[in-house]
Amino acid sequence: MENWNFWYPLMSDYNFRIGGFYPAASIADFNQDTDVDIEDLLTLAENWLRTNCGPCQWCELKDMDCSGSVDIADFAILSSHWLD
Repeated sequence: MENWNFWYPLMSDYNFRIGGFYPAASIADFNQDTDVDIEDLLTLAENWLRTNCGPCQWCELKDMDCSGSVDIADFAILSSHWLD
């Protein structure tokens, strides 16, 4: 039996499906519905040009390139995952 004393749940720990394969979530899949679509684009748009992101993964993970702001580089990342 494994020792579960040091297990800390992360969002990635729930990324499975019993009896099947569950694809890895995309960095641009903000609503975690397994595809990057218009809903994710709208979420990025809501945070567009925010500059108070601070360290990487602030701005609720919308600053995907960790530049400190939500900008065209983040849009480029989202577009590279479009309809994944």
